[in-house]
Amino acid sequence: MTGLESIIEQILEHAQTTCDEILADANRQADQIISQAKAAADAKLADFHYRDQLKAKELSKNAQSTAELKKRQTLLKARQALISQLKEKAYQAVLNLPEEDYFELLSKLIKIHAQARDGILLLNEKDLARAPKVFEETANRLAAENGGSLHLSKDTVSIDGGFVLSYGGIQENCSMEAIFHDKNDALTDAINQYLTKS
Repeated sequence: MTGLESIIEQILEHAQTTCDEILADANRQADQIISQAKAAADAKLADFHYRDQLKAKELSKNAQSTAELKKRQTLLKARQALISQLKEKAYQAVLNLPEEDYFELLSKLIKIHAQARDGILLLNEKDLARAPKVFEETANRLAAENGGSLHLSKDTVSIDGGFVLSYGGIQENCSMEAIFHDKNDALTDAINQYLTKS
């Protein structure tokens, strides 16, 4: 081997060694970059997963709150509907009391509402036709206990039940509808208490 060939061979060996070192270093750097990128990707994935879990928990909590609110609203609506039905049933039950009980109730109402002056008692057409013969006498006696008098009119009023008292052109509406309207809050409270105990 000539001197030149020996130098070329040394240069080639050195180049090969340098090339191998550069490749090894490049591979190490590439592995390091891949490792760092994988770690960063894992960290981001973990962060996304954590955020997704938080978001899922928040969505679940919101859905549960919404469901509970809708449940309360539905129950309230059902309760209000039931209260309305019960009030209507009570109203109809009063209007459909047996004749004797119905006029006894009217007598109690006359005792409460009769004023200490002369007045006229007006009924609806149905009640006027079925009023007991002693009803006017009873009404007048009850009015007298309050210092007044009542005369049962042959004229009628357009009400479901109850009566209207007329004193010198001023009328006091004692119809069942007006009485139930006046007692609406007390009746609602009583039904609420009953439903709460049930």
